[in-house]
Amino acid sequence: MERRIRQISEFLSSGAFAVLVLLLVLSWTAVMAAILFWPETFSPFAAYAAMLRVWCFGYDPVSGHYNPVQLAMFFIDPLFIGFIAAFIWKGGIISFITGRRRTVTCYAMVSLVAVAAALYGIAYASVGEGEQFSDYTLIRAAEAAPVFSLTDQNGEAYALAPGRITIVSAFYTHCTHTCPQIIEQARRALSKADLPQAVVDTIDVALVTLDPERDSVARLREVAGRLALPPSWHLLTGAADTVNRILDRYQVARVRDDSGNIGHSNIFYVIDREGRLAFRIGLGTAQENWLRRALERLAEEKG
Repeated sequence: MERRIRQISEFLSSGAFAVLVLLLVLSWTAVMAAILFWPETFSPFAAYAAMLRVWCFGYDPVSGHYNPVQLAMFFIDPLFIGFIAAFIWKGGIISFITGRRRTVTCYAMVSLVAVAAALYGIAYASVGEGEQFSDYTLIRAAEAAPVFSLTDQNGEAYALAPGRITIVSAFYTHCTHTCPQIIEQARRALSKADLPQAVVDTIDVALVTLDPERDSVARLREVAGRLALPPSWHLLTGAADTVNRILDRYQVARVRDDSGNIGHSNIFYVIDREGRLAFRIGLGTAQENWLRRALERLAEEKG
């Protein structure tokens, strides 16, 4: 027993322990940075990263903002620990790294696995039995939604209607990347939502074009027919100035390149029966569940 204690003591005061601490700190920082900046796609890791952004960084899927205190803690604390370790064991660290590179590589791999496992545990430890990340963090807002009036694919005027739940997003028909995903995510969320038919009949999907110069009523009608969109889906266009003013009011970021492609934010705005902007949700697998849950929550509210 005494020998074992001595061995542990020697390890804790050695360069090997200091290197392990530094590698854990670096692995932690690298993984957290990857989670923070990982794009919102439909891959499994993207969904995992979206979940952890909520739990680790205090991300609010409604406002799109982070909790600055949580964000700082997850980066400053480990870096401070790493700095202290490097200062105390400077000589031992240099000696260990130069003399045992294969062991250092092994330590690095173990550190990455340990950090990933710890983050997985942190996230799921905060979720109660039977709960999901997608359901647990959804926050209800109640600001007035910007009103608008545009023309849909049938050539008819469309505006937000009281007593109806509306999913508003932006797209354009020549988009081949995220816009089809926006349409499919809304389809799946609606199909998966546990809603009575009476509520389903009061839900509209309003997709405002980002490209009013090319997305005419005829073009929108052709796309709606090709995609077999139901009557409650409205593909909207209008005069360019009017459309762009509406997109600005909904804070839809966009930029057009020389070839006519439009880079844009991918956001669903869920508007309640009273015309209030209840939820703001992005694109991705976790966000698809948020959208489903948002519809279910609004359905439970009295109209």
